Amino acid sequence: MKNCSKFLVTILLLVYVLTSGSGATSDSPNKLAPREPNWVFIAGPGTVISVRLRDLPFIKPQYVVKFKTDSGELIELFHHGSSAPVVQGMHGTLVYSTHPDKVVEFRMIAATD
Repeated sequence: MKNCSKFLVTILLLVYVLTSGSGATSDSPNKLAPREPNWVFIAGPGTVISVRLRDLPFIKPQYVVKFKTDSGELIELFHHGSSAPVVQGMHGTLVYSTHPDKVVEFRMIAATD
C-alpha cells in the first residue's frame, strides 16, 4: 500500500512538471496568442458540405468542415476556435492551413444562373 502511494505521488509530480512548462513566466506576451499558420492552401471554388462540432474528452472542441470543390475534390479539416467561419451550403473559395489546422478565410462567390 505504501509503495502504491509513492508511485501515485511520483506520477502526479511528473504530470505537473510536464504540463507546467519549461521555465516560461506568466508574463509571456505570446503565451495565449493563437499560432500563425505555417502552411496555407487555397481550394475552390466549391461548396461547404457540412460543418459539425466535435467535442471529445481530453481535446478542445473543434469544428469539422467538409468542403467539396467544383472539380470534385473533398477536403476535410478541423477548425479550432469558438465558431466556424463557414456554414453548410456556402459557395466560394476556401483558404485554410494545416499547421495549425483551421479555416483562414472563406471568399464568397456569387451564384450564377
